[in-house]
Amino acid sequence: MWMEGGGESTAWPGVAATLVGKNDIGEDVYSVTVDSSVYDYVIFNGSGGQTADVSVAEAAAAGCGLYCLDTTDSQGHYNVGFYEFVGLGGGDDPTTAPVDPTTAEPTTAQPTQGGDGETYTLYFSNNKGWSSVNVYMWMEGGGESTAWPGVAATLVGKNDIGEDVYSVTVDSSVYDYVIFNGSGGQTADVSVAEAAAAGCGLYCLDTTDSQGHFNVGMYEFTGLGEGGNTDPTQGGNTDPTQGGNTGSTTLTLNAGQWDKDGARFAAYFFGNGETWVDMSSSGNSIYTVTVPDGYSSVIFCRMNGSTTDNTWNNKWNQTSDLSVSDGIGKTYYITGWDNSGYWG
Repeated sequence: MWMEGGGESTAWPGVAATLVGKNDIGEDVYSVTVDSSVYDYVIFNGSGGQTADVSVAEAAAAGCGLYCLDTTDSQGHYNVGFYEFVGLGGGDDPTTAPVDPTTAEPTTAQPTQGGDGETYTLYFSNNKGWSSVNVYMWMEGGGESTAWPGVAATLVGKNDIGEDVYSVTVDSSVYDYVIFNGSGGQTADVSVAEAAAAGCGLYCLDTTDSQGHFNVGMYEFTGLGEGGNTDPTQGGNTDPTQGGNTGSTTLTLNAGQWDKDGARFAAYFFGNGETWVDMSSSGNSIYTVTVPDGYSSVIFCRMNGSTTDNTWNNKWNQTSDLSVSDGIGKTYYITGWDNSGYWG
């Protein structure tokens, strides 16, 4: 178990899971209790095998039941299927009727507009100076994937500070995650839906995840040349790393387990007076909001879906006080019902 971004982690191979009993087809079922304020990712492992990284928030949203699929990721680790665990004895056979995120209610971000998915062109600023840029693409849950290192990205031109900008077009009905890579380096996993919601512009941050892969900044790409905001690392018109943005700022929320029971979502802004703004759905628990001018802090709120007025009396759940500047180019992930979450 570990916290993404350099927080707490257990020593490998982790803690021993507890044997609960057998399921309907005679498989042993194990349990583990995870405090999501301490750990937000887990890997199940044993006998020389292991799962891919498992998001605690995604597992909880799907019903807390997990099992290994027959497919593996690029590192040979088993992809994981999710299902709603309702108990042993008359309970679940996860290998015959799972709630698979690629066939039933997905818990990771993927666009739903247009029925079978949208096609998006993503723009990657090669700010690490890789000699070439490739894009590995896959569908989470054992769907289609390209062979590593993926397809060659297309060189579009240079941005305002001389960095090469590459593009790739992704059909989100086939692939919902990508990794940009080259010259021995790579990004962390990038959600196509989150990148599209942020404006399709991406670049490598100076920070890395627990595996040494570059975290990704996102911004609204409006084109090369005069008037285009193609300098993501300086003070352009949407600067995900600075606070002096002369254009609009968009914040993104992955509502996770909050996105149920007909809830709607709103953002409460303060620090320059106070105001409420409705959030827009991008599909599959992803919500966005444009920050009104001059506001420095925000609280994301899960609202009673039967109401339309944004008031505290109509609020079901809320995050803690968040800084707008911390969320530029990132997504806020809900990890529990107790105000817990993180920018990532």
